[in-house]
Amino acid sequence: MEDDPASGAETPQNNNGATASLAPVFEPILLREYLDKLLPLLLEIEKEELETLWSHENVELLRKFANDTTLDAIYLSKMLDDSSIPSHKYSLSQEISYGPKFVASIALIKEVPSLDPGRPLGNQIQIANLPGPAATESGIAGVSPYEALHSYIHHAVAPYFNAYVSTKGGNAETGKRTKQDDLKMGIPMAKKKIAELELALLHLQQNVEIPEILLSIHPVVQDAIKKCNAEGTRMTVDVIEPKLLAEHMFLNRLQADVNGWIKEIQKVTKLDRDPANGTAIQEINFWLSMEKALEGIEKQLKSEEVTFTIELLKTAKRFHATTSFYADTRLKEATEKVHRYNQLMRDFPLNELLSATDVGKVRDSLRQIFGHLNKKLKLSPYPIKKSTAPCRGDFP
Repeated sequence: MEDDPASGAETPQNNNGATASLAPVFEPILLREYLDKLLPLLLEIEKEELETLWSHENVELLRKFANDTTLDAIYLSKMLDDSSIPSHKYSLSQEISYGPKFVASIALIKEVPSLDPGRPLGNQIQIANLPGPAATESGIAGVSPYEALHSYIHHAVAPYFNAYVSTKGGNAETGKRTKQDDLKMGIPMAKKKIAELELALLHLQQNVEIPEILLSIHPVVQDAIKKCNAEGTRMTVDVIEPKLLAEHMFLNRLQADVNGWIKEIQKVTKLDRDPANGTAIQEINFWLSMEKALEGIEKQLKSEEVTFTIELLKTAKRFHATTSFYADTRLKEATEKVHRYNQLMRDFPLNELLSATDVGKVRDSLRQIFGHLNKKLKLSPYPIKKSTAPCRGDFP
């Protein structure tokens, strides 16, 4: 090291002994000025609001982002304020946030280890818009995260990747890329993974919500079961005081709970859908999700809390609340129907078609689909008319 006679500071040397220049420090004011121009357009921030954003802490975070080689991204978020007057608040952080009051965010991503004040910032920073659930409350057309991510992959990442690889790895003599060149570079696998990611995001958008059923249990029943479990004693009707078993208000409440269970369970067992109104993915996901929902209901009905409640009503001779309970829920019929439908839906080879990257793979996947249909429709009572219904919107 040599001492700088003007400053007394040491000047680093490279391996050849020549003096190496220190990288210039990027002052946060340059990044702030850049964002002052950008944020009103991207997040609809008023100029007055920008002044409140640049606290000392946030300015120091800009400095760190610009000069720290270990910090690759920061996030500027817009959120609904908790005040009664419609307004927004803004935050700058090293981590992205998400919640019911989250309107939108932008990710600032460095393309270089540290920012260079001598180069345009647009060439050194990538900007990504990230929507939030509160966007519609702010008068902005909101989309779900799955929709936004799918849109980025489908309309930006995949086309950008394809445009780049179409000009990369060309044959030296002809200027054309060979199939062997592709295989060496792993391009087909990368294309497949991008297509699979698109497909996964599309699936998440098209999942059909099945109501989550949670059966309410009377506090007396809950306490009795806890007591028996703690003492390690057998659960019998005798753990309930005889006086309480003769009390009409208590029994009426138990009966009301059971009637409520029937209505709740019927919210699932009566569900059906028209495959013509939606996509094939939605149809498959619906029946697979129904099976899981019915299994969850069955598990609750076998629980100590439910079986003990039914036993109490039987002991009190409230038979009209218990004799037709299982029949009224329609659980057995729904479970049998869904199980048999899912002989067709389970392992349906639709993903192979949706993630196909060339005509050959499309042809092969169609053969798999028709082979699956021919085999499984012999075992499943799924209506033929339904299986041929036009399902639109499956392709990413």
